[in-house]
Amino acid sequence: MNNQEYELDLVDLGKTILKRWKLLALVTVVVAAVVMAMVVGSNGPASYESSALLSFHLTKRAISISNASEDGKQLDSDLRINMDDASTSLSQRINAVNKLSPIVSSILTGDEALQAAMTGHEPEMTLAELRNGTLVEAVANTDLIKIRVQAKSPELARDVCGALSAYAAENLPSAVDADSIEIVSAAQLPGSPVSKGMARKAVVAVLVGLILSIVYVVLDFILMPKVHTEWMVKNQLGLKLLGTVPAGKEKKTNG
Repeated sequence: MNNQEYELDLVDLGKTILKRWKLLALVTVVVAAVVMAMVVGSNGPASYESSALLSFHLTKRAISISNASEDGKQLDSDLRINMDDASTSLSQRINAVNKLSPIVSSILTGDEALQAAMTGHEPEMTLAELRNGTLVEAVANTDLIKIRVQAKSPELARDVCGALSAYAAENLPSAVDADSIEIVSAAQLPGSPVSKGMARKAVVAVLVGLILSIVYVVLDFILMPKVHTEWMVKNQLGLKLLGTVPAGKEKKTNG
C-alpha cells in the first residue's frame, strides 16, 4: 500500500466513524453507566466528615527541643534559636508542631482516646471503623493541628470529632509539653457526604466508553467483508477496476 492509498483508507475510516456517531454515542453511554454503577457499588455507603482545629501553646522548652539537635542549641537549619524574635518564634512554633504532629496523631488514634471519643456511640460504630476514619495532621504553614473524623452520619461525625478534640485539649498538654491546647475551630455538622472523586470517575467512565465504541467501529471497518476503497477492490478482491462513480446527493423533487 503506498502513502496515497493509505491516506485514502484513513479518510474512509474517519468518514465511517462519523457516519456511525449514533452507535458511538449509545455504546459510550451504556459503558459509562455500567462503569459508574460498578464504582458506586464499590464505594460503599456515604460517609460524612467533621473536623476541628487545635492550637498548641507550646513552652519554650518544647519549641527548642523540637527544633534543636541533642545539645539543645543548634537548629536543624543551622540557625540559633532566638526566642526574643517574634518572627523566629512563629517559625519555630510551626516547625515544632510539624514535628510533634506524629506524636499527637499516635495518641489520638490510640485505643484510649478513641474509646473515650466514641462513648455512648458504641452501637453506631466499631473501634476499628473509628480508627480508619480518623486523621490527625498539621495544617501547612500554621501552628495548628487538624482532627478529621469520618462516620456514617453527620451527627455521629460531629459528636465523635468534638469528643476527640475535647480529649486532646484535656490530656495532651502534659504529653507534648504545652502550656495549653485551645480548640480554635470546633467540630461542625457536615452538610453533605464526603466527595469521593465522582466527577473525575465519571469523566474516566465516559472516556472508556468512547474508546471502546471507537475500537468497535474500527474493528468492524477492518474485519467485516465490505469494500470501502479502490485499493481494497484491486488488492483484496483481485479485480480490475473499470471505473468509479462519485458519490452524490439525491435531489429532492417537488410533487
